Amino acid sequence: MLNVVCPGAGLIGLQRPWEGLLLAGLAIGGLAGGLFLTLLAPAMAPWPLTAGLLCVGLLGWGVAQWLCWQRWRVFRQAADPAYLERMTEELDRMLTAGRYGAAKSMLTVALSEHDEAASLLVRQARLLAATGAPDDARRVWRRVRRVDRGGRYRREADEALSSR
Repeated sequence: MLNVVCPGAGLIGLQRPWEGLLLAGLAIGGLAGGLFLTLLAPAMAPWPLTAGLLCVGLLGWGVAQWLCWQRWRVFRQAADPAYLERMTEELDRMLTAGRYGAAKSMLTVALSEHDEAASLLVRQARLLAATGAPDDARRVWRRVRRVDRGGRYRREADEALSSR
């Protein structure tokens, strides 16, 4: 609800701070500039400038609402443990079968929706290690250690990071 009044605030609360700040700046800056020119200095600026600022502000506000709704939907879906479990099971089958291209495609989509899911990051690290990208795998394992609050993958991450 706060996102309606202050565009971008919802995105900041939903772990998208830069998107939230950018859209807040666009929306508030555009609307404030347009309203200033409309109400306080109508003779000072041509109407296309005023209309353009108002359009930028309204566009920023609308995009902020849409992105916030999309992000909220992803969080609600991510809260469904069965959804992530099915996804990780499918990824495990792909990795076991050596279908690395398909696993990479699925991980790209899955991580765009659930970039903080430790189970998906573990599969990404395993995929990177299996495809010969050890430095990238180590970077992902470090991230797994940060986001794995339950400690489920801590031992595997520690082992992968200690081996060279």
